[in-house]
Amino acid sequence: MRQLTELERTGIEALTGFSVSVTLIEPTRTGLEKSIMDATGPVRQYLLEHGLHNFQEQAQGQEHKEQVSALFIREVSTQASVSSLYRPTTKQGDPRIWFSGLTEPVEKIRTHAA
Repeated sequence: MRQLTELERTGIEALTGFSVSVTLIEPTRTGLEKSIMDATGPVRQYLLEHGLHNFQEQAQGQEHKEQVSALFIREVSTQASVSSLYRPTTKQGDPRIWFSGLTEPVEKIRTHAA
């Protein structure tokens, strides 16, 4: 993972200052364009530890996807979203995470805290 920007560090410090636990997602350009990203090990562990989702118990396929509420916190605004969590039938069912409303220009989005 790349080094965080000052703005990103400040945001994480603000969240953790209020005892909000975070994990980071650094989307690729393709991930941002499609809004679909790999649910990496740290993301899967975070979701499991916080009782939000267990990919190990999830069957493959869109019919088994689960959704949880999400919130984009930007510098001057927030935006409600829904996160879809699923294991596709292709690529050995590698866990995926998808956020509705992830439409900011790629250049403006760097790292997300989940």
